[in-house]
Amino acid sequence: MLLIIRLARIFLTIPEVDLITWDQAARANEAVLLAKEFTHLQIFTFILHIFKLNWWPPLHPLIIVPFCLIFGPSFFAFILPSFIAFPLAVFSLLFLYENLCPGRIEDKVLGFTLLFSLAITSPFLLGSATWVMTEVFGIALTCLVLAFYFRARRYHSANLYKICALLFFSLWTLKYSYGIFAGMILVFLEIERSWDAIRPQISKVHIRAFFSKPILFPAYLMIIFILWVALVGGAGFHLGSIRFSLSGIYNPLMYLYQYFVVIFLIALKKNWYQIRASLKLGQKELLFWGALPIAIFLAFPDKVKAIIKNFEAGRRVQHEFSFGQVSYYLRSIVEDYSLFFPVGILVLIFLGVVLFKFQSEPLGIRLLIAYFVAGLIYLSFFFNLKESRYMATFVPALWVSSAWAAESLVRRRSRKTKNILAVIVLLTTLAFIFLTPLPIQKALDQPGAPGLHYPEIFRSLIDPVLDLAKDSPRIFISGIQDSALGPLLELKLQISHYGQNNYRAVFKDFDSEHDASTAFQNIIAKKEFDTIVLFVGQKTKSKGFLLKEANRIKHSGGFELVQESHYQEPFPAQLIIFKKI
Repeated sequence: MLLIIRLARIFLTIPEVDLITWDQAARANEAVLLAKEFTHLQIFTFILHIFKLNWWPPLHPLIIVPFCLIFGPSFFAFILPSFIAFPLAVFSLLFLYENLCPGRIEDKVLGFTLLFSLAITSPFLLGSATWVMTEVFGIALTCLVLAFYFRARRYHSANLYKICALLFFSLWTLKYSYGIFAGMILVFLEIERSWDAIRPQISKVHIRAFFSKPILFPAYLMIIFILWVALVGGAGFHLGSIRFSLSGIYNPLMYLYQYFVVIFLIALKKNWYQIRASLKLGQKELLFWGALPIAIFLAFPDKVKAIIKNFEAGRRVQHEFSFGQVSYYLRSIVEDYSLFFPVGILVLIFLGVVLFKFQSEPLGIRLLIAYFVAGLIYLSFFFNLKESRYMATFVPALWVSSAWAAESLVRRRSRKTKNILAVIVLLTTLAFIFLTPLPIQKALDQPGAPGLHYPEIFRSLIDPVLDLAKDSPRIFISGIQDSALGPLLELKLQISHYGQNNYRAVFKDFDSEHDASTAFQNIIAKKEFDTIVLFVGQKTKSKGFLLKEANRIKHSGGFELVQESHYQEPFPAQLIIFKKI
């Protein structure tokens, strides 16, 4: 906790803390909108807004909302939940280790100490405690889901299975990738647990009879399309030099999924008595408190589309196949997730130890190893986006497996020896945490750190807009996409107009002169906006027609030019602002 307070002091006193990256600003903006709707008692709009959050599921903005209501829509309120989630993530790792690995707690002191040291010195995990992002929450929830699952199996507790199922549903509403990969482990474990009952049902006759039912044929179309996207990286194909796009298939795909869910629910109701007789302890809880709510949640409009497009985005980006690209996530483990390079190498060596003894390891450890290796292979070879945060889904599995391996190497040593080793590791860790600036500095150097991507010069672009538009309830902004500042400016405007119930900002960019001309003619004629803001990048295709539209607005008689600034840094651009007369 002292570490997180120290980190908080640094982040909350640097002047750039309110300059956050694109993804973080977009997430914070959703939270501000939800808090505003709740404050103004727009309950129906609030609920509808929650179900419309698709690209990023709703849990993370909902976590931020109470902090916005208490502290106001500020960057402190956006970041504070991540600070609080950091110790929860560390605890959840230890809780997973305690429930996953057999043996008495007093015999696992070295494993606990190693795991604790890896977590609280990890630059990535420390850095994520200061981001308006989901990673620290995803690590915590994933570990808690698996911990409660293994604890439920150990103690044969239906209530623990129910908690696991509710946490699993929450994981899906936080981020789809965490839900998918954690779900793979749960599905495998449940199949393993019920294998004796399943095996007689997978004969050729049973399989042929089941899959040849015409009612299932539409579901096969959905599966084929998902595989197509996964393999080629996009909803389209080339025929010679001509590309055919299948992007319009997403809505039919959503309807196919909804069809599949309805068929499943009907079959479940029809065969419930037979199914219930074959369920083992906890499977009813996992089904009704986890799997079914997730299936219904994903049946709402655009959820399935968002999942596929998330993975499509990762596959569509092209890069040259090279050792550097393939080894990116291995390097990330030793550079971003470990305080020192040798520590990261040692963690991977410990992984090699458990891989060497794979068959003799406990089932849970074997699954975590498979989980990590499969994730590493997928990200390295099939997922073309290269960012350290994508590895966060799998690193807890690596850490837990490596801690188990390190502990197994000294298992035959006396308890005194193991305790001495644990004390040495702990004291060394605490010395680096509290006596050196290294862990904090490496956390500050992580790509998601506030202010890192937006230097102070960006304020000269944002501040004039905020100052001149602060009394304007209706604002139109164009050309912002050329500066990558859209979500950040939108968030800052939303904060400055938080108390205005009639506030409306429209961010609209144009691909053609004709579209821009038509839109601005309507804006001038209707005078529906109080302020018009144009960002004109000097090296963008929109420069010519935006300058032409600026001249049209200037001579319209309904608006006056109040700001025209020229910039060379961070990029050549003009900022043009009009106010309604």
